Amino acid sequence: MRITGGRARGIPLQTGRAKGVRPATDKMRERVFSSLGDLVPGASVLDLFAGTGAYGLEALSRGAREVLFVEQQADAIAAIRLNTAAVLRSLGHPADQTASFARRDALRFTSEQRFDLIFADPPYPLLREQLGPILTLAAGLLSVSPPGRLILEKPGDLVLPTSPLTSLRELGKSGPNDPSAAILALP
Repeated sequence: MRITGGRARGIPLQTGRAKGVRPATDKMRERVFSSLGDLVPGASVLDLFAGTGAYGLEALSRGAREVLFVEQQADAIAAIRLNTAAVLRSLGHPADQTASFARRDALRFTSEQRFDLIFADPPYPLLREQLGPILTLAAGLLSVSPPGRLILEKPGDLVLPTSPLTSLRELGKSGPNDPSAAILALP
C-alpha cells in the first residue's frame, strides 16, 4: 500500500498493529481521486474511521490544505502519525498544509468546522448497522458553500437509503465483499 498520486506519490503506508483495519486499496483511492480532480487542492478534509489514514494522506499529497484524522484505536493513530510524518517529509513540510488527529469514536465526532471533503471508510459490519447515522453525521459536517463531498467506501452491494445527501457517483464493483465508493453531496 502506497500513496498513488500527487507530490508524495510512491510513499509506502504502514498499517501498524491496529486490529480490524481494512486499508483502502490503491486502486480504489486512484479511482476516487481521479473523480474528485480539482476539488482536492486547497480543501479542508476530514478522514473519518481513518485506519491507516490512506485517504487523508492521499489528499495531502494532492494538495489538500488540511486534514483531520478521526480514529478510535491508539495503534491506528500511531500508524497514521508515522505515515503523516513520512508524507509531510516527502512534501518538504509545507507551512500551508496541516494534519491533526482526534482519537475518538467517529460516530460521536462533533466539530464546529465544516469540511470540503469527508472520507468515511468504516468497518463494513459497522457500516451495515449504522449507515443512516453515518450519513447524517457526515451531512452535518460538510461545507454548504461551496458544497462539500462525502466519499463513502462501502461494500458494493450496499444500497444507500434516502438521506440528507444526494448520490453523485458510484465507483467500483457490486459484490458483497467488493469495495465501492459513493460520492455524495448536500442537495
